[in-house]
Amino acid sequence: VYKSDIEEDSEISTEEKYRLILTSSLEREKTAGTSLFGIHRDDVDIFINGERAKNFASQGQQRSIVLSMKIAEGEVSKEFSGEYPVFLFDDVLSELDEKRKKYIINGIGQRQIIITSCEVDKDLINLGKSIEVSGGKYSY
Repeated sequence: VYKSDIEEDSEISTEEKYRLILTSSLEREKTAGTSLFGIHRDDVDIFINGERAKNFASQGQQRSIVLSMKIAEGEVSKEFSGEYPVFLFDDVLSELDEKRKKYIINGIGQRQIIITSCEVDKDLINLGKSIEVSGGKYSY
């Protein structure tokens, strides 16, 4: 379920609604020092069998959901542009069990993905270039 600050209304276009809310809240945003409204502030609730996933799914299951959505987002992007985007996955594999981790790693295919991790993962190292950062220095 997509949750937005903008209410569905056929009278005014979505673009015009955002224009109105952004211009009317400009001073509040300046004071706050951040954007208070916009699609980057919208949210998505995921339901599994009628239940909110964040209320009962494990950390690994929640990460799997997010990874699946990101990979699907890349597929949509490829349909429009003809190329996959570069994916950045920040420490996404740490909460996955081995089965889920291997499934994600094997499903990467021809996508360019940058994965950060606090732990060395031999499965990731075998995929491509690995850069280790330690004590402010990096090595290949």
